[in-house]
Parts: sequence; structure tokens; C-alpha cells
Amino acid sequence: TPMDEEGNINLDYIKQASKDVAEGMKERKEYQTIVVKSTVVPGTTENEVIPILEESGKKAGKDFGVCMNPEFLREGTALNDFLEPDRIVIGELDERSGEQLEEMYSDFDAPIMRTGLKEAELIKYASNSLLATKISFINEIGNLCKELGIDVYEVADGVGMDHRVKRDFLNSGDGFGGSCFPKDVRALIRFMEKNNTEPRLLQSTIDVNVDQKTKLVELLEARVEDLEGKTVAVLGLAFKPGTDDIRKSPAIPIIQQLKE
Repeated sequence: TPMDEEGNINLDYIKQASKDVAEGMKERKEYQTIVVKSTVVPGTTENEVIPILEESGKKAGKDFGVCMNPEFLREGTALNDFLEPDRIVIGELDERSGEQLEEMYSDFDAPIMRTGLKEAELIKYASNSLLATKISFINEIGNLCKELGIDVYEVADGVGMDHRVKRDFLNSGDGFGGSCFPKDVRALIRFMEKNNTEPRLLQSTIDVNVDQKTKLVELLEARVEDLEGKTVAVLGLAFKPGTDDIRKSPAIPIIQQLKE
């Protein structure tokens, strides 16, 4: 579910996939459950996917079931995350749909949460947005630490010892990138605005992340008197360690600024 230019999610692909599935459904006589895994804003499965599936001539909740089953796979560790999940979220159209999907997960050693379709859709966005917010938060603290001569990693270690907070996603640096966090936070912001909710905290999360790219170059300028003609090596072009993915990588705007 990529974004359009305004930050809304582009549903073209999931709509086409739904049409393809609807064609296949016509061939089967027995009850079947269709599961949405894509990251989509609340209401998409109910208002966009199900009507397309019902073009098969079958009725949702009667002839077939529908579930929303968000994935929580991290790039670079997807197989391990699938086999050993923290939790399994099943958003169900009705009880029969949820039971059929839960049976598929019966061998997994993880808590299973069953909820409505919209709740499951929002859980995915809320999870990614909270993790992104943790990154922007520790970067703000890190910027203060630089001014005071404090080791931000020691601060993060101390904060992360609190079981309510945990240490994950508290590494100060050049901000988050990749194909998920920037897209999902912006999509949730747009969705909130459309639903008369002011996304103040999430907008700040994005703003801090954008500004963080310039902080590193400003830090370099403060430490090196003249950058004219200097050769700079940028170590780590990928947005995340252990991957080769440079989509929305913080390294790209940093390199652009260095060239300027």
C-alpha cells in the first residue's frame, strides 16, 4: 500500500488483488475465509475489499469469511518474526471467520488477540507510529545531550531499563527511514485529519525526523572548520543495519547536503 503524493494510501494494488481473488472464489463451492495482510487504514477491508469480493456473487459472513491479519515483520528478520511472533492479531468479520484463521495459528507459541476488522487495521498503524515516535523522542534527547556533553546512549540505557519503556528503538542517530515508518506515519496523519482529529504528536514525530538529517551535517560543520574540497565517507547507506534497502534512507538527504 504505497502513498500518493498527498500522503494518502494508494489502494490500486489491493483493489486489483481483491478482484483477482473474487474471480477465484467463483470456482469454489465450500466456505472459505479471505485474509487481508496489507497495511490499510481503518474501514478499508469493510468498505473497499468486501464489496469487491462480493462481486463473486457470494455474501460475506454467509458464503465466505473475512479477516484482517496485520503482519509485524521487520525487514532483515522476517522469517524469525513470522515463526516467533510477539502476538497474533486477528480482526474478524464474524466469529466463524476468526475461528478458522485462529485454527491455522494453533501451533504458534504466541498470544492471539481477536478483535474487529477496524481495530486490527489501526493496531498496525498505531504500532509503527509509536515505534517511530520513540526514535524521534530519543533524537530530541540526543540533540540536548550533544549540547551538554552527555552520552545519549547511557541515558537511553538507563531509560530502557524501565520495563514500561524498554530499550528497543531508543538509539539516537539520523532518524528513521525505510518503506514503512515514514509512509505509515504520514498515512495515519492524513487519515486523522480526514476524521477531524489533530495529529499533533505524530506530526512532530515526522518534523523531528526530517530535521534530524540536517543535525548531522551541522555537527560536522561545527567540528570541521572548512568542508570545501574535503572527502567524506558515508558509512551505512541502507536505512537499517543488516539490509541493503536504501528506500527513504536518511543517508540520501545527508549526502545531498554534503554535496551542496
